[in-house]
Amino acid sequence: MARAGDRPAGVPDHSTIPLTFSIANGLASLAFGFTGFTLMKVLGGKFRDVNWFVYVLTALFIARFVYLARE
Repeated sequence: MARAGDRPAGVPDHSTIPLTFSIANGLASLAFGFTGFTLMKVLGGKFRDVNWFVYVLTALFIARFVYLARE
């Protein structure tokens, strides 16, 4: 859960629904959320606050996006 003073953590929560057109679109919404959260933390300079497993999942989701874009 996002803390009140941690603005970048809440941004991916609200950005996934318009990109996937539905909150029920599970994996796509989750992928956009993980990717957005990780990018916001890295760009904000708080990359040490992110667990290593989140980086692994983000890399897998990005690889999935690249794979699906090639089809």
